[in-house]
Amino acid sequence: MLGSLTDPADRRRLAGISRAPYKRERAAARTTQAKATRNPRCLLEPTRGRYLRERFIDELSENLHAHNHAVYSKVITATGLSMGDDSYIDQWLQKRKAQRGTDEPPSLTDIAPPPKLDINSLLPEDTRVSTIERTLRQTVHGQRAQIRQISVLLSMHFQWAVQPVPLHTAPNAIILGPTGSGKTFTLQTAAREFGLPFVSVDATALVPSGIVGLQIEDVMGDLVSQAETILRGRRSPIESNAAAIRLAERGIVLLDEFDKLNTRGGEDQGGQSNFSELAAQVQRRLLKVCEGADVGIKVRAHPQSGSAQTVNTSGILFIASGAFTDIEKLERERPAAVRKKVGIREHILPMDIVHYGFLPELIARLPVLVRYRRLTVDDLAAIVGHERVSPLTVWRNYLASYDVELDISKETVNEIAKEAYELNLGARGLQQVAFRVLANVVGNRSSDDAFIGKPLVVTPDDVTNSWDLEGNYEAANVAAE
Repeated sequence: MLGSLTDPADRRRLAGISRAPYKRERAAARTTQAKATRNPRCLLEPTRGRYLRERFIDELSENLHAHNHAVYSKVITATGLSMGDDSYIDQWLQKRKAQRGTDEPPSLTDIAPPPKLDINSLLPEDTRVSTIERTLRQTVHGQRAQIRQISVLLSMHFQWAVQPVPLHTAPNAIILGPTGSGKTFTLQTAAREFGLPFVSVDATALVPSGIVGLQIEDVMGDLVSQAETILRGRRSPIESNAAAIRLAERGIVLLDEFDKLNTRGGEDQGGQSNFSELAAQVQRRLLKVCEGADVGIKVRAHPQSGSAQTVNTSGILFIASGAFTDIEKLERERPAAVRKKVGIREHILPMDIVHYGFLPELIARLPVLVRYRRLTVDDLAAIVGHERVSPLTVWRNYLASYDVELDISKETVNEIAKEAYELNLGARGLQQVAFRVLANVVGNRSSDDAFIGKPLVVTPDDVTNSWDLEGNYEAANVAAE
């Protein structure tokens, strides 16, 4: 049939209509193609969707026959109707080609639409606490008790995602701890390993409704975009954007730098009072979202559609994290009866966070408190020795391009860990120490012709002497001369 479409007479014969109605038919087809090009999701509308698809696919057949794939590629990418050889439109075109030369084209009712995606099939099968904990321990070092708490929290979240109960959602949480202790990295690892949409947002960038800036709606839009990326990566048939929204409604949102949203002491800090008022408004906005609300978003992945959709936040796991510096000093503001309790002094209580400058109603909706501790020297040494997360991995790859192997002994690793520990930056300090040490070693020896093709040995003395940048530079110049 496609071969006959090039002859106008055959077109009229196959259509069974006269020239004048045929012109109207062709005009309608061109109009449909224009609509589909501007707004591909009109092909998915429940009322006019079937009519528009029939019109559009008729026009699509001619485009393919003329080897013009531009419209085809744009529409199938935007609508998700084509995800392989057995897709909705591909099935239609195959039937059209099979019936070439017949007078009666196949009906769209003969072709089953893409099945509705079962979101639960994308969730991990084994969501036991022990499995999640074992997975996290492969890359997250230290924080053994804290990882157990996060594993329980994620297991509850997975269970609710499979069997949602609107009145009893999995709890949200607050993670407290110094910088570089692994708060964000733990959640990034969990989301990556278990295939959950994950968005980390700087809480200080959030603004109340009506002000130009990062809104909650933008965060939900990013979460939907992450869900679409996951679906495309798994080659899952997306019948519409609704599949990505359903997956996003089971995702994780990390509110980083959450402690900076506090309103404590804003009145006597001059211009800081304006920020404190904005922070209070953001807290009130987060209160509704963490409890569960319908947030309207504009689908960013297909801005040409302009369609506004809604994400329900009841099943999203909200985790706020921050250093909460000097929160221990608020112990004196606890009631006398609480201060007298044995064993409670070393723990952070919800009332401490309220006294830090947060709404009690908001903290009540973040009931789980997980406190990360400062990483020890042994923890930092374990990170350096772990190939997947070690800051030395980038140096190994860099030196490998020059056929140089990095040789670092265990004693050197321990010395790097000690130097990083003194910086009080947690795991982030490892990158600073590693660069300072290796930049000196590589820079001093790269001028030597024997440098290429031989192991580069880094000793504990190289770590100790790395602070003397001028001395190392002068020594390297003398050796080169």
